[in-house]
Amino acid sequence: NRWFAAYATTLATWGALVGLRRIVSPELTLVVVRVIFSTAALIPLSFCHLAVVFPRPSSPRPRVLQAITTAGLLISGLAFSPWIVTGIEHVTGKASQPQYGVLHKVFAIYFVLCFGWGVTHLAVKLRRARGFARVQLQYLLFGAGITTVGALTTNLVVPLVFGTSRFSVYGPYFTLFWLGFAAHSIVRHRLMDIRVVISRTAAYAAGWVLTAGLLVGSAVFLDALYAVSNPTLTPLGAVFLGLGSSVLFLAFAPRIRRLADRYLYRPAYDAAQLIREGSRTMGTFSDPTRVVTAMGELIEGALHLESLAVLVRNRDGHALLPVFHSHVDPAFAWPDSLPASAALVRELREASGALTRDDLASRAEGESRDPATVDLRAWNADFAIPVRDGQLVALILGGAKLSGDSFFGEDFSLLETLASELSIGLKNAQLYHEVVSIKEYNERVLAYMDSGVIAVREDGVVTTFNPAAERITGLPAGDVLGQPLRRLDGAVQTVLRDGLAGQREWETEIAVSHAEGRILPLVVHTTALHDHEGRVNGAIAVLNDHSRLKALEEEKRRADRLAAMGAMATGIAHEIRNPLVAIKTFAELLPERSDDEEFKSTFAKVAVKEIHRIEKLLGRLRALAVPAAFNLHPVDLQVPIAETLDLLRGEADRRRVRLVVEIEPDLPPIMGEPDQLKQLFLNLFLNALDVMASGGTLSVSVRADRERPDRGLVTVRVTDTGPGIPREQLTRVFEPFFTTKSSGTGLGLAICRSIADAHRAALWAEAGPAGVGTAFVVQLPVLFDAVLAEAVR
Repeated sequence: NRWFAAYATTLATWGALVGLRRIVSPELTLVVVRVIFSTAALIPLSFCHLAVVFPRPSSPRPRVLQAITTAGLLISGLAFSPWIVTGIEHVTGKASQPQYGVLHKVFAIYFVLCFGWGVTHLAVKLRRARGFARVQLQYLLFGAGITTVGALTTNLVVPLVFGTSRFSVYGPYFTLFWLGFAAHSIVRHRLMDIRVVISRTAAYAAGWVLTAGLLVGSAVFLDALYAVSNPTLTPLGAVFLGLGSSVLFLAFAPRIRRLADRYLYRPAYDAAQLIREGSRTMGTFSDPTRVVTAMGELIEGALHLESLAVLVRNRDGHALLPVFHSHVDPAFAWPDSLPASAALVRELREASGALTRDDLASRAEGESRDPATVDLRAWNADFAIPVRDGQLVALILGGAKLSGDSFFGEDFSLLETLASELSIGLKNAQLYHEVVSIKEYNERVLAYMDSGVIAVREDGVVTTFNPAAERITGLPAGDVLGQPLRRLDGAVQTVLRDGLAGQREWETEIAVSHAEGRILPLVVHTTALHDHEGRVNGAIAVLNDHSRLKALEEEKRRADRLAAMGAMATGIAHEIRNPLVAIKTFAELLPERSDDEEFKSTFAKVAVKEIHRIEKLLGRLRALAVPAAFNLHPVDLQVPIAETLDLLRGEADRRRVRLVVEIEPDLPPIMGEPDQLKQLFLNLFLNALDVMASGGTLSVSVRADRERPDRGLVTVRVTDTGPGIPREQLTRVFEPFFTTKSSGTGLGLAICRSIADAHRAALWAEAGPAGVGTAFVVQLPVLFDAVLAEAVR
């Protein structure tokens, strides 16, 4: 700044002395001219120093600068000797002309070389500069260049070439170009970091003076054009001049005022409009960065600040990071972050509103000693506005106004209102990102799940259909999403409609038809979806393909059958060996006693009896191998149970066994084969009667599982009051040829297990109530197809 002031001072002094030369007495003209040359010798010196230090000092410092300084000071001193100006030639009627000495050409060469070097140095800096420094260099170079070329032409080139200094009086006018560029750069671009405060009154007064100048100039022009009549001096001319003045003031004054406000960064803002714009903007963007940027641009456009930064708290809350920042100097080095433990952050956590540097200075002994002030300076800020959402989430740090005006209460009220809107915008953006993240997370989970997931709205429209559901059903998602439930398999429709009807979480087994024609066994977990008021607004079903599990179960059953074959072979050998032994014995004796009629008669009876025994055994074995492919169809379970009990009532009465039957009404249908079911229950009932030879009670209960409706089962419990089965043998009673009866074959319960497996039913034995007797339990899956169920009814 000192070299800038030196350059400006030498130019101003030189211009003033050139004008003074015209009005001094002839005796003082030589002294004034020598002072002019002495001052002029310092102009290139100060310009070269300014070129080196502006906008930042050159490194390393040019060595030629010392030579320029030495030459400038030497020539400035020599200007007072006759070697540059020897005297003054006074010509009557003409301006006095200096008489130049032997060093005048040296002075001219020095002048041209110094300015040439300075302009070249600035041009090199301009080519390398960026941003704010480049703009300042441009204005300085253009102003200094035009001034130098003009002044050199009128005050140096013309006197040297034409030997006259009559045009030197116009040289100082070229400094006006430098003055204009410098003033514009100071006001608009903070040239040399000079801050000029021009009051509104001064700006408006300048506008009014300009308008008055236009009027006066117009009047003088009219009077000169019509010199004889002087129209503006007549009464009518005065009236028109007054009216014209009023019209011009009314027309130009507001425009000049707005132009001055715009040029001096004082445009008025509409607070209500800005608040509406801020509210609209905060609801437009879902990205936090765009939200902050939009708010920063809104504040910057309204207040025209030297610097503005909006800092947002990072995810872990340890620091606030700059998301938006703007500075009149684009090369300004912004800090990377503001720690959450910084003094300024602590102050703002406790502050109720805006915090200014003046507030901090008024309570501290020295502004530089206050840590919060140091934080503000680091961000080139004069004030800080907290942005809160229950806690501090962001900061607005602003510098001084470009106009130099002070901040007023309405400015801070506007900023605090915009800070509240920014808080809402950040919260909305955060919630949006959380929703999007959760949605993406859920979509990825659904995409990689092995279970199919189908969700529907309350109106039955499918909203979710993941890839696993596509694979299980064989239907593409594009054909199902956004479509009603009827696009899905009937069994899936039923469980989802049950969910929409308000049925709570449950699990059931269903069979669906795949698009390829296969029947898939599925376990479906279904639940209703509720809104915040508890009303059902949808349902979701999770489908698990149990084809593999069923295949494994079949493999296990096959392995069990293979394992049982050994035991079965042993049992068969034992059961067939006894009658064969009897037949063999008689056959061996037959040759010796062929004439014995009684022996032959006895042999015939024994042979028939033992062969019948073998045939009966083979019949039971055939019953054990229940065909796996018999047709299943909807069955009301009450029918085969009732018919089987009717067959056994006479035998029960003969054995003095009381029958207690409890069958729940409106049982759901099952899939089964009636004759096989009759065989299953006949074996269970006969087994119970056999163990109650001296009487007892046979209890049969049939009911749907009401406590666990999600299981979709009908349970049949057959309980006797016989001696019971030891606990360690309960798991073995279904093995072929295992029996606890002295005359049993051990195939009856094995046949029951085979029939139950064919119906996908569970069968087990357990101790009776209070440890008395034995209970056999059969659980059969219910049928879910509503159409077939209605047909059964």
